[in-house]
Order: sequence, then C-alpha cells, then structure tokens
Amino acid sequence: MEKNKKLNFGLMDIPLSCSMFLEPALNKYVHNIAPLSKDIKNFVHEWNLALVDIIKTPKYKVHLGEIGKKFYLGL
Repeated sequence: MEKNKKLNFGLMDIPLSCSMFLEPALNKYVHNIAPLSKDIKNFVHEWNLALVDIIKTPKYKVHLGEIGKKFYLGL
C-alpha cells in the first residue's frame, strides 16, 4: 500500500481556492441562495481575475505552495 503524500499548502492556497470556487458555486446554487445582483457577480468575477493576476507576480507567487502553483499557475 502506498503512503499518502502530505500536501504542501502555501499561505495563499486555501484562501485563493475559496475565492476562485465562489464564482461557480454562486452559479450552481443560484436557486438555493438569496438573489444576487449582476453587479455582485461581476465584482466576484473581476476580483478573481485580479487575484490570479497578482498572485502570478514573483513577489506574491512565493506564497503559493505546491498545490497552488500547479492549480493556478499550471507549473
């Protein structure tokens, strides 16, 4: 039996995941949550675009762990 490899999370992996998965969750569960304006959905979308763009810069990329780099940066 293979041992489970311990996941290497950086400081930003989990907060970035929460932010990125919010947008599809708002669409999937639209009938189970309070109505949201189009402005709020656009804000979440623009926020995620900006967040990924910022996290790609060398200054902040160091805060991603192995998982974040593979998932968000395709490294």
